[in-house]
Amino acid sequence: MSIISDIHTLLRDRVAAILPDKRELSDSIDIQNNDDLSLKDGYAIHIGRSVNTFRLVGCKYSIQTEVDIVLTKIIMAGHKSIEKIVEIEDTLLEERHSLIADFSENEDIGTLVTKRDWISDSGIVRIFNDKKSFIMIEMVFQFEYLEDF
Repeated sequence: MSIISDIHTLLRDRVAAILPDKRELSDSIDIQNNDDLSLKDGYAIHIGRSVNTFRLVGCKYSIQTEVDIVLTKIIMAGHKSIEKIVEIEDTLLEERHSLIADFSENEDIGTLVTKRDWISDSGIVRIFNDKKSFIMIEMVFQFEYLEDF
């Protein structure tokens, strides 16, 4: 197997361990295409663009790959008060913080990659699906690893 496949599997395992109540979304590219039950408290991992760094290390290519991780939460119709909405948003931000901290320090990830960085996030974004309202945050991580072809 390739290193990027191992990284993908490990990230799925880490998110499931850190956020055990979340459901993995079946569509990691078009988030709004997921069912309401999954979007209620979900996550998605999308392997994005890879770049050859043009560094050879011991006959292996150094590759940089972006990985997008999306976290979602539902805003129920009854959540009209600003306090409740802020509470839900804060929960999403805390989940984001937990993933960034874990990915930065996790030893298993460290054995697969030579460099790992949290690059950015989307901020809290509102999405709609079947007359329901959800919030999401999309984080972009960048992993550099050695791959032989």
